[in-house]
Amino acid sequence: MPKSYRSLLALGVASAGLIQAASADVITGQVTDVSGEAPLQGAIVTIEELGRTATSDRYGDYRFNNIPAGDYTLSVSYIGADVVTSDVSLAGSAAVNFTVGSDIRYMDNVLVVGSTAAQAGAINQQRASNAIISVVDSDGLGNFPDTTVADSLGRVPGLSIENDQGEGRYVSIRGINTDLIASSINGVRTPSPEDRRGVLLDGVPSDLLDGIEVQKSLTPDVDADTLGGVINMKTISAFDRDGQFIRAKVEGSYNEITEEISPKATLTYTNTFGDKLGVAFSANYQDLRIQSHNNETGGWGEVDGADFEQPQDGTYLVPNDDYEMRWYDLTRERIGIVLNLDYRLNESTDLYLRTLYNQYTDDEIRNKFEFREMDEEVVSVSGTSVAYRRGEV
Repeated sequence: MPKSYRSLLALGVASAGLIQAASADVITGQVTDVSGEAPLQGAIVTIEELGRTATSDRYGDYRFNNIPAGDYTLSVSYIGADVVTSDVSLAGSAAVNFTVGSDIRYMDNVLVVGSTAAQAGAINQQRASNAIISVVDSDGLGNFPDTTVADSLGRVPGLSIENDQGEGRYVSIRGINTDLIASSINGVRTPSPEDRRGVLLDGVPSDLLDGIEVQKSLTPDVDADTLGGVINMKTISAFDRDGQFIRAKVEGSYNEITEEISPKATLTYTNTFGDKLGVAFSANYQDLRIQSHNNETGGWGEVDGADFEQPQDGTYLVPNDDYEMRWYDLTRERIGIVLNLDYRLNESTDLYLRTLYNQYTDDEIRNKFEFREMDEEVVSVSGTSVAYRRGEV
């Protein structure tokens, strides 16, 4: 009982603090594109007279607390658009919304294909961050046929990928060991399923995410064991868009060796109800079949012809000391489900529930035909052919 009582008391104090903060003079608002439906993250809002700045979050919202009463000029800076200003007379709390991009000329029946808008969104988030980060936003994830998070991060500057059978698996930031890289989903650390610290990123489908942030520099708010950097994966939210949104995607990849088509499908649904409640759902399924053949050598030996079983003076040979012929047959199944709920209690309090189910099954069959210690069993050499007495298989 005493422990429960103390917890309840702490909650009461926190609630009182929220009420007190809400009564202070504040300026709030939202930054969107010219349609008013797409929120812009990373826009920098400035109160010119006070020199104070705020950055819009993923929902385009910004907030200034404890502002004295008076007349102010607010400006919004967003890469790719002109600066937008607005005058406000503050005598209490005020809400000032901005639409950015009205200076852009719009035309009917014109199709423009490009990545400038997506790049501008990511660059604005990078500019507004207090750390050195790289951002892959939802448009960047959708513009390329990347299957996993690791594949998507292969396009980020300063990152290198460790591949397995043509798919990215581990990510290194600036050449640092992958075991020193921390991974998180919505800010919550993800454990490794193996006997090492590095997190497998080939099991998380990129279609379930709204964006990825890669923090390349340490700041006081990150854990001390994140020496190499942090990879934060953000799942979708209904308030990323206004109203109802539905997206379905079906893909197939053909493997010439297996002569099979591997299916992949994604369904995403988000909706908001009365600007208070938001529901976001996404499901992904992939059944990937991979076959590959390859030859490998463990190194090379040096053999003088005088040491052949049938000596050949004047002959010098550099043969394989180990030779392998390998055949791989893999089936990789990925199942991912996201269900997120958001509830806006008031302008300063958001309640949310984030859920993620992810299943990754990797079945591998490997056949190997190996010759060992071949440099010690040379019988003779004729032209480009070498005869061996035996080899270990």
